[in-house]
Amino acid sequence: MTDTDTARWNTESAALLVLSEIRGVSYWSLYKVAQKGIRFRDVVTCSTLSKFESILGVRLHRAPYSLTENNWSTFRDGMISAAKSLLTHYHSNGYKLIHHGSPDYPEKLNDLNERPYWIFAQGDTSLLSKKCVGVVGTRNPTTLGVYLTQAVVSQFIASDYVTVSGLAYGIDQVAHEASILFKIPTIAVLGTGLNSNYPKNSVGLREGIVNAGGLILTEYLPHQKPSQENFVRRNRIQAALSDILIPVEWNLKSGTSHTVRNAAQLKRTILCPLLRGESVREEIKYSQDEYSAIILETPLTGFKDVMELIKTKSSNKLQQLSLLGDE
Repeated sequence: MTDTDTARWNTESAALLVLSEIRGVSYWSLYKVAQKGIRFRDVVTCSTLSKFESILGVRLHRAPYSLTENNWSTFRDGMISAAKSLLTHYHSNGYKLIHHGSPDYPEKLNDLNERPYWIFAQGDTSLLSKKCVGVVGTRNPTTLGVYLTQAVVSQFIASDYVTVSGLAYGIDQVAHEASILFKIPTIAVLGTGLNSNYPKNSVGLREGIVNAGGLILTEYLPHQKPSQENFVRRNRIQAALSDILIPVEWNLKSGTSHTVRNAAQLKRTILCPLLRGESVREEIKYSQDEYSAIILETPLTGFKDVMELIKTKSSNKLQQLSLLGDE
């Protein structure tokens, strides 16, 4: 980016940060502003309180602000000053804000119908332009589920792939830990803000991910708490970033099922790991029937086996489609 571009996006970042600190201004308040193509810096510098409230859909004349048009300019100047300090603070903590439309915005997220208009990041953002394999699953894995997670992650040792998961208890955390163990960069996509300690006791793993050259990523505002809606929406980002999605062990009515459906809609390759000799589980059969998922029998011997399997199955599928077309 040029110096002018950097300054423009930094100003937009500072404005978003200070707006996120205002009580009553939610993620959806700001999302709708971005949807309308309104710049956050133009919101912060509104000439009147009524215009500011109208754009954001909030009422700041109530407590704790008790604002009026007479003291609006003082409040606005305070916001502008605070915005600069907040941006400096976030940069000093290794955080970065990437806006849709900026050169750093990951191209794969443009495949989404509801793409995020901004993402908060901590760590190596260059990973967003690399090939990714998503590894997701239940929060309550069996011993087999843990083994399969470690086994499939190990297939990507010394490859050019990065792993993606959601930092949740269970399969997600096993995937991140295995990635660190095998020296594979990993991306954790959160369903909360960067400043939210969720899940509990995950701070050490988050630090381990960043220290190992990985990335923490979220579209949610810095102090945003967990909610069911947040995690469902988070799953679309995991699916979009993943060139390959590997759902390891999961229920048909679960967050993972949303990720699998999103991946299928985005035409990502879906691999379902199965221990050699094991009966095909319900979720695997469903993925095959609904999404043309490919069974990944383990143990395999490495990354080349996985790529060859995808290539062969994809080629067979194209041949079948061609034959159907000839009929």
